[in-house]
Amino acid sequence: MLNNQAFLKTISALMVVFVVGLLAFSAMRPGEPRATSATEADSKSEAGKEPVSLEDLSLGSFGTQSTDQGSRDETGSGKPVNKLTLRVGVIGSTPNRNEVTMIDSLPIKETLVRRAYRDSESRACRMLIPGASVSPPRSSSLTGSAGTFGRMSAMTIGLELDAGGRSKLPAMIRRQVDNYLAKHRLSVQPVLYYDNQGQLYFGTDCQAAFFEIDSPGLTVKAEPMIESSVGRFRALGVVGAGSIAGAEVGSLNSLGVLGRTLAMAFQFEKAESTTAFASDRSRFATELMLLHIPAGSTVDNPEIQLFITSDDRKTLHRLNTRGERLNSPMPTISADVRFEKTILMGMYPSDPVVTGMRYRSEGVVSMEMIGRMTSETKSDDGTTQSLSVTEVLDQFGVLSGVPELVSGKRPSVLDRIENRRRSIDPVLEAGSTVKEKMMTGLAE
Repeated sequence: MLNNQAFLKTISALMVVFVVGLLAFSAMRPGEPRATSATEADSKSEAGKEPVSLEDLSLGSFGTQSTDQGSRDETGSGKPVNKLTLRVGVIGSTPNRNEVTMIDSLPIKETLVRRAYRDSESRACRMLIPGASVSPPRSSSLTGSAGTFGRMSAMTIGLELDAGGRSKLPAMIRRQVDNYLAKHRLSVQPVLYYDNQGQLYFGTDCQAAFFEIDSPGLTVKAEPMIESSVGRFRALGVVGAGSIAGAEVGSLNSLGVLGRTLAMAFQFEKAESTTAFASDRSRFATELMLLHIPAGSTVDNPEIQLFITSDDRKTLHRLNTRGERLNSPMPTISADVRFEKTILMGMYPSDPVVTGMRYRSEGVVSMEMIGRMTSETKSDDGTTQSLSVTEVLDQFGVLSGVPELVSGKRPSVLDRIENRRRSIDPVLEAGSTVKEKMMTGLAE
């Protein structure tokens, strides 16, 4: 017993010595008094400062005066230093016309259009979540200020089963697919903006609404094959404003040319039907789609005209969209699809292939003509000038021979269109072969 008590006393004495040593070490640790005194000095310095008035504060800054001295370092080198700021609101929600991604010319050749399509992956069209409004209320412009107008339907797309591919599906699955495609429709909706004069222009943001035709108010969930196809619509950028001899770029923008035409590309797997033995072959085809805002279109009378190429970008069609509604009996574009295979024990069709496209075309022009009219030429005085794609689309009726399609009637532009038209008159013969397709309204 005595030995145990002696042992406990020894342990207790050692613990006391250990604790006393720790306290002494913490009291003698270097730098602590200096830190405390520095903190007190900073507190006294802050307390001695005069309060900053609201006029001297910059919006979003954390109490930093917006003076030149506040943006220089303390070494006197004069180099600017970064300041921590807090920005509020939606940053970059309304880009200016010259801030939107722009392309100088339309990519017509296969290598150019494939490169442009690949580079625009980040500007692919996005599917709206289920339950979103298909036609949301659009904002009205404030006098003298720019803003976001909102998304607006440019076209609707409907799918139908290809007659030749129907027999490849079981009868029960075929009925289900027929009912599903007949009840639903897709709307491609670019986002529009307006400037301080209320004139509309495009950005590169594009969204898609999938909805039931009988209740087009809210979006519904789409099948995976529909969602994947939406991402194949990509915005290449707004087309350039061209140039006029002796005119400045600013004057072109004041005319509202830049931003009124958005070039998009869409890629789909197209069936090849060259021979009977190759009827099941398919390849990826890329076509262009031009969304065009007519001259003078404002937030009070918004309008989007739709142009689409066919035959591997050889011809340009203007589609008839007048009076069209989301739940119109016929969509803007009808596509025939064939499913290459089925999955999940043959219960779910997959790998859709487009075998044909139908739309109501009310004017056709050769893309070769468009390319030549928008190429640069030298005038008699040696200056370089070119028409913009937007100006050509404004006067599409002059080129297609359908005068009622002419819009934005500016005599100077009409003269330029007609002069360029006469200078490339041999090209007009190339566009005459597509007149029959325009009359039938069928393009494949």
